[in-house]
Amino acid sequence: MDLSRCLEGFSQRPLLIPAKTIALGASFCVKKAFLSLMVDGAPSSHVPYSQPFHAQRVHDLLSYLLPHITYTLLDGRQDLKGAVDEAWASMRDAVEQYGNLTASDYEKYRDTVLGFLQIYAALLRWLQRYKGFSPDNTLVYTERMLVSMPQKSLLEGYTDFLPMVGIPDVILVNARSGYVALIDWKTSLEQRNQLHYYQLMAYRYVLQKVATDVDVFLAYLTPSGGKKLVSLTRPLGDISGIEAEYRDVGDMAEKIKAIASLLYGLTFCKGMLKVAVEMGNQYGFRLFNPRKEKRPCINCNYRDVCKYRFAKKSELKPEEVKLRSAFYKLYRIVLKKKSDEYKQFIEFEKCIKFDRLTFDGPTTIRLFASLNARDPLSNDVMKYSLGKKTVYVFSMNDRLNIKLDNGIYSPMLFGRYEDDEVELTRDMNQYKLEAKIRMVSPTFAVRWLPIYILYRLGPNSEIFNNIVVCPGRVPMNIELKAIATVENAIVKYQQVNIDENLKWTVDTLRKIILSTIDEYD
Repeated sequence: MDLSRCLEGFSQRPLLIPAKTIALGASFCVKKAFLSLMVDGAPSSHVPYSQPFHAQRVHDLLSYLLPHITYTLLDGRQDLKGAVDEAWASMRDAVEQYGNLTASDYEKYRDTVLGFLQIYAALLRWLQRYKGFSPDNTLVYTERMLVSMPQKSLLEGYTDFLPMVGIPDVILVNARSGYVALIDWKTSLEQRNQLHYYQLMAYRYVLQKVATDVDVFLAYLTPSGGKKLVSLTRPLGDISGIEAEYRDVGDMAEKIKAIASLLYGLTFCKGMLKVAVEMGNQYGFRLFNPRKEKRPCINCNYRDVCKYRFAKKSELKPEEVKLRSAFYKLYRIVLKKKSDEYKQFIEFEKCIKFDRLTFDGPTTIRLFASLNARDPLSNDVMKYSLGKKTVYVFSMNDRLNIKLDNGIYSPMLFGRYEDDEVELTRDMNQYKLEAKIRMVSPTFAVRWLPIYILYRLGPNSEIFNNIVVCPGRVPMNIELKAIATVENAIVKYQQVNIDENLKWTVDTLRKIILSTIDEYD
């Protein structure tokens, strides 16, 4: 099957690919990106790519602190250290009660966070001077989901195929001009900047569809303690207090879309490895051969499963061929389930409208609607009965959602909606309806609390009006990850000497899997 025919099936079997997985394929190796997608990435539209513990702590602290810090700096305050401590003091109780950080985390990582915020403060001064940012026109979003869901035209099919989900670290929006600045914190010391460049440019490609202009920046601390800001879209000139660099990476959009298309094809369609090699020659991306016993494959954590997964039949033992075929069947079953979840990821046809929202507290929002209905059982009222449901919250006054119907969207929040908490009252010729949405898990405090702080600070309150709430699903990865873990274990341990108990376990798993080749034929 050729790739274009494979992509035509997207509407029946959709899948969103994490931006970082696409960047891994573009910057390093398509095979590794595919295996990462199957094992680590396909899950989760909600949980950021896994990071080392310290890096995740730094990212989370920056997310919590940034709204307060941004408006403090835009108001002209120069005492950054004092502003950071003040910001933490204002939200410490909420973060410790509802989130995943403690005061000891803040003390431990404060200096690192302060280093990143010094870079941020320097960039913010540049944005004030050259892009017109001010307290009354600036919106700051941290850890905000960004989705690109390809839309099919009746006449042209998929003309712009980029099935992507990502969670940019920081999106700064000038609400008046429509300009967007996107910032990525690089918290590890590994020299893999190219991956970050592709990830940022993938975000930029999507955001350009809703913004008037988009600049992207990579911020990191050097091993020697330096503070560096890399701009990928324009020279910044001299910025006091930090090292600013312009890196002209060119237009990466076509390569990004090619990688996304290819990863989708490798997931769902046969014969894509040959297509991948041909496309690699065309677009300049790589598919390393793990059988050559060379770098980078000898250091790759996917090396054993890659040798087996991408091998020709003649390179495998008969039982390995049968085992791989059995796993393919299991993957297809699970991926069909995942596709069904993505079909109902956000059910836009069932959205309900509210006039505005307020926060009852850090983890609960209250929504208000005025309904021109005479009968409390009319469709205009009853459509607000969603049951107990996961919902996504959008503001139609938010620039990131001006193309909601065209597959580009960024929900402000998501949580749990329950009919039991919907209140309906009569007011003259109207009904007044109130509903609540609650945060479902401390895992998502890093999404809720920054929006709560933004609401409390009060700038650009229009984004809390003209609200749309849509039921949806949370695509998970439990079955896919379980199958991938079992496959990796069987492939890895059949090539090494292991104790008898572990050998019995691996052999039992192998027999169970092989039995599926007939049962699910």
